[in-house]
Amino acid sequence: MSFHNQKASIFRRRHNGFTLIELLVVIAIIALLLSIITPALYRAKEYARLAVCKANLKQYAYGMKMYGSENDGKYPESFYSIFDGRSSGTWNSCQWHNKLASPDVNTRNAGPLWPYVSSSKMHMCPTFKLFAKAHSGHTACTIPYDPIYTYSQNHYLGGLTGTTADPRPLGVLRENEVQNPGGVLLFVEETPWQISTPVSLASHVLNDTCFRPRHPKDPAGFSGDCIATYHSTTIQRKNEGQGNAVFVDSHVDLQSPWEYHESSIGRIYNSFRLAWPKRGALSATCPY
Repeated sequence: MSFHNQKASIFRRRHNGFTLIELLVVIAIIALLLSIITPALYRAKEYARLAVCKANLKQYAYGMKMYGSENDGKYPESFYSIFDGRSSGTWNSCQWHNKLASPDVNTRNAGPLWPYVSSSKMHMCPTFKLFAKAHSGHTACTIPYDPIYTYSQNHYLGGLTGTTADPRPLGVLRENEVQNPGGVLLFVEETPWQISTPVSLASHVLNDTCFRPRHPKDPAGFSGDCIATYHSTTIQRKNEGQGNAVFVDSHVDLQSPWEYHESSIGRIYNSFRLAWPKRGALSATCPY
């Protein structure tokens, strides 16, 4: 074999496949690209889910506007405004993941606001499903897990004390009584798990469609309901995110339950600060 033919033969053998070093380099490059692309893809998916969630809340606001225009500007009672399972016996702490309780399935469970927001796709945030099943505060429920809603109405808009002897409103009954429409929650994503550290933000979890955070001087001593924390975070850090809210003026924004206002009676966290529709929320005496 001539020197030229021998050299060509060696050249062909060397390029029939990758060497080990070449394979390792390619694998390292792929791993590097994945480490860069994966977080970007996750963020893109979250932005898409966030857009769906915000659109849902916008529709809730429009539905409430239509309801108010036909009911003298009044708000419906928050406990039963959309999903009202009292007549069928399905109104309980597990209602939010009981598909049989949906007015789509059982028309008796339709609240007064249901005709204005009756699209089944409108009631569920896609991000919520990723978090709620593994971390719900209602894991002991025997009802099959099939979430039907994730948004709650501010109880200080139309909500009553809940007692027959004292049926006065806790906040306001009509939209024109709200002091600051751009700073008061109308509907909000509510956390489905308790948050007790480093401070108690959520002593109650998502169950009905009523969002009632408590005044710091509430006689019961509860912190009550809390704005959700499952947007812009991971499941491992589920308390560090934010929740979507639509305000009385119909704008939608992400809110953190950890933000607070420092007052003479201590810190007023966002859940109550943004829910209370009247003046005097920071007084030393419980306003309701």
